[in-house]
Amino acid sequence: MRYLITHGHIFKNAGSTFDDSLQNAFAEAFYDHRDDAAMLSGGAKYLNKLILSRPDLLALSSHHLCNPLPISDEYVCLPVYFIRHPIERILSVYSFERKQNADTPGAIAAAKYSLLDYIKWRFDSQRHLVISNYQVAYIGAQHQITLQKPAGLKELKACIAKHQQENCFFGVVDEFGKSFSKFRSYVKEYFPDIEFNYKIQNVTSADSYGDKLVNATRQLEPVLDLLYSMNTYDLALYDYIKALYSIDDTPSVGPVIEPDVSQQQIDALSMESIEITNENLESSVSREIGKPKEILTNLPGASK
Repeated sequence: MRYLITHGHIFKNAGSTFDDSLQNAFAEAFYDHRDDAAMLSGGAKYLNKLILSRPDLLALSSHHLCNPLPISDEYVCLPVYFIRHPIERILSVYSFERKQNADTPGAIAAAKYSLLDYIKWRFDSQRHLVISNYQVAYIGAQHQITLQKPAGLKELKACIAKHQQENCFFGVVDEFGKSFSKFRSYVKEYFPDIEFNYKIQNVTSADSYGDKLVNATRQLEPVLDLLYSMNTYDLALYDYIKALYSIDDTPSVGPVIEPDVSQQQIDALSMESIEITNENLESSVSREIGKPKEILTNLPGASK
């Protein structure tokens, strides 16, 4: 059986670092997929055809990895996703686009605007999905999330269910070293003769994770309530995965539980995230989605 690592490269979630490790490990057997239009329009059928046309392919990365992934008798996909604290991620998105030499709307706006004006621009121009529960939408939805139908509890539950699948690996950006070590142990079963190592790529700040989060919180303070309310599901997913990494020897793949960690503990973490979301977040998200312009109109430091 052929096993194929399929990396869902979420923007600004250490994807370049992970892709670089795959490139070094697999060389020509790794494919950095960039035909986003084909992936988005063709989905699993397109990816299946691509994989079958490349019998040498052992690893693939895409910014728009289809969901669901194809199922075949000839290969098994091993999906990999990295999760990041959504507030810290927003600042990273802005910092990266601000220095990016590209003609994308985000890069142009980031070069032109201050951080607060950039946030306002994303909402005013209806381009805020990339900073609004984007991770849950990417992993838990079938890439059909829209401004009218944003990611919600259904997609969060789908993310947690996907994590509990046997062949799906979740890492945490601010625990990248630990995550990569777990990934290395995980794929050894499928690629026993391949060496996996990494070198950090596309660093926008040399600060520690704690300092980055404090800095992001400080800079985004005028819009922090809005951004938290627009990222409640991302935060719930981050807390869920991060909690698993805080338990020694807890695997971040599938339902396999080490002797000192019970299934009840894992289920409790899952249910805690879902219950909190159910009780507090649905109303907050629906309430705030309707009035981002009202909240952003009188931002301190933002131009009118």
